[in-house]
Amino acid sequence: HKPLCSALKLQDVCCGVKESSTKDQFVDLLVLVAAQRPVKEVRSKRNGEMLNCLELIVIDNSYRNGVILSIWQADWIQRAEQYWEGMGTALHLIEVKLAYSEFYKSTTLTFSGRTLAYENPIGSEVDALMKFASTLTTKPWDSLAYTMNNQVDGKQLL
Repeated sequence: HKPLCSALKLQDVCCGVKESSTKDQFVDLLVLVAAQRPVKEVRSKRNGEMLNCLELIVIDNSYRNGVILSIWQADWIQRAEQYWEGMGTALHLIEVKLAYSEFYKSTTLTFSGRTLAYENPIGSEVDALMKFASTLTTKPWDSLAYTMNNQVDGKQLL
């Protein structure tokens, strides 16, 4: 659909979304799944319905601290749980929703109805991303992963 070379860098999109008043945007990214957390149940403010949410931490060679990618669609949650490995799965995300989260006080990504995801695409950009990942000796995103795991009762309001 789109060439890998057209993907933006996480550092660029994180710098561009600093305020909560920023409108939602859709961007293309090439990222590596750094970590995956268990699916959690979240109560919707709209109707009180319980929804499942899978949060991943994704990185690239420009932003190793990690950004949260939320997935709400049951079929994509199942696919991610079965096939996407931390530090082993590259994703070419097309039209992923970029926003500022008041809850996390940071930039977040959301898998939306218009998002396309290519798993482990082939290209020199992916090779460079995997090479970068193999050089990491620390996991700077661990503090973000810790925050994700220590929410009250694993539930939050949307």
